[in-house]
Amino acid sequence: MENSMTSGPIRKQIIMFTIPIMLSIFLQQFYAMVDSIIVGNYVGELALAAIGTNVPAVGLFTGIAMGMTTGCSIVVSQFFGAQKHAEIKRAVASSFILNILLGILVTILAEAYAGVFFRYVLNVSGELYELAVLYFRIYCISLLFQFVYNTVTNLLRSVGDSKAGLYFLLVAAICNIVLDLFFVIALHMGIAGAAIATVIAHVLAAVTSFIYMQKKYVLLRLEWATLRYDGEMGALAMQFGVPIVIQQCAIYIGQIVVQRLVNSFDMTAGYAAAIRIENIVLIPVFAFNAGMSMFAGQNVGAGEWKRVSEGLKNTLVIGLCVCLALGTMTFIFTTPLIALFGVTKEAMWAGYGYLHFCSFCFLLFCTYMIINGVIQGAGDVNFTTFNSFSGLIIRCVIAYCMAYLWGFEGAGVWLSVPISWGYSLILAVGRYASGKWKEKAISGPGSGEMAE
Repeated sequence: MENSMTSGPIRKQIIMFTIPIMLSIFLQQFYAMVDSIIVGNYVGELALAAIGTNVPAVGLFTGIAMGMTTGCSIVVSQFFGAQKHAEIKRAVASSFILNILLGILVTILAEAYAGVFFRYVLNVSGELYELAVLYFRIYCISLLFQFVYNTVTNLLRSVGDSKAGLYFLLVAAICNIVLDLFFVIALHMGIAGAAIATVIAHVLAAVTSFIYMQKKYVLLRLEWATLRYDGEMGALAMQFGVPIVIQQCAIYIGQIVVQRLVNSFDMTAGYAAAIRIENIVLIPVFAFNAGMSMFAGQNVGAGEWKRVSEGLKNTLVIGLCVCLALGTMTFIFTTPLIALFGVTKEAMWAGYGYLHFCSFCFLLFCTYMIINGVIQGAGDVNFTTFNSFSGLIIRCVIAYCMAYLWGFEGAGVWLSVPISWGYSLILAVGRYASGKWKEKAISGPGSGEMAE
């Protein structure tokens, strides 16, 4: 089958499939970072802090989109591996209907409760509150389009096409940067200009990706005659999607709790810069996680369990080498990296402390995420959700204890990180070694029997 990863050289397939995902995530993070750099240098540190405060808030709602669409793609990837084409058509139609309805609901809720969210959940006040809410309300216009884009790109990845998403994001990123420069610098629109530029970029990515899918892939094409919700496929999509939504929400709720701690110690701008850099450095990790999820999904569907195991070993070697190199560079160049964002010396300490301490902890996160990708791709999403959720609870509890009980103050934000990642890694290794994740595929360990 075209784009199938159920046969052929494993290492080459993983690298060729993952590189476009890596570049796609880089472009997403890059134009988010450009927002921060332009706003930090041309609008001010307060505006940069407002965008930084938005990171967990925006992430919470986009995480819902990523979670549900990833769950749908697990279903499609396993059917694709088993060559169940009729089931794929039904699953695709149901996935789009579910995700568009969810996107509308999320947009309404985000707009309605933006003020409450920033004031009472994130503990933001004063001028920072006004700027943060302004940016968020404009940004929320793009949420429905993010649901569409994430649905399309995840479906494309489930059938082995990871390159297309890169092309759409490249166009969107260029558009976002040009509009950032125009709205913020030329028109002096401030933080609102940066938000509008991001919205337009998201709309462009959604429209172009949908047109591409409709024209190129008959298997994924939506047609009015067959566009209906299928109860069985909808249930499968929710079976895999809802736990991943919970997992994604848990991640960002944890970030929100940590962000509240950050805001309490007046280190928002420095921390915002550090998180932007960390998101760039960890791009290969997120890409390998997504790649292994799709690789495992297809091979589980085809019953190729040995390929799943070999794929994991190859990806761990590649991922850890890449992560070690990037972590070393981050450790060496921490100060100039933070300075890119126009952060003053008073706020610099937070960004420097976080990145300098966490640079080599990225290896823990890399190993955990790659193993998690295999387990998630096989359909064991309840475990991956529990792992993420419990790990974040541990991080938040330890961070607050360090800050308020043990005298570490703001440093508790980064000192708690390796403890959380180490815990999640131990759980992931134990689950993989147990083999119980194999029982969670759509047709269980013998799913290869589905092949026509």
